[in-house]
Amino acid sequence: MVGGSGQFTFSGFCPTCGSQITRNSQRISDRIYVHASSLDDPGKYEPEKSIYPNSAQAWDEVAIIKG
Repeated sequence: MVGGSGQFTFSGFCPTCGSQITRNSQRISDRIYVHASSLDDPGKYEPEKSIYPNSAQAWDEVAIIKG
């Protein structure tokens, strides 16, 4: 898939259920983003930032506050 930068992005999926687990891109190739919902205990980790706060739903206060 081509991202907003015009460079490719790549997603990793669970082979059992098909849920998206990771994402990385050519633009920022030294990082792999892990979807919090894929973790056994997502509450154990606190996000450092929200990547798309302007796209957050009104009920997503964490993304709006941290954005």
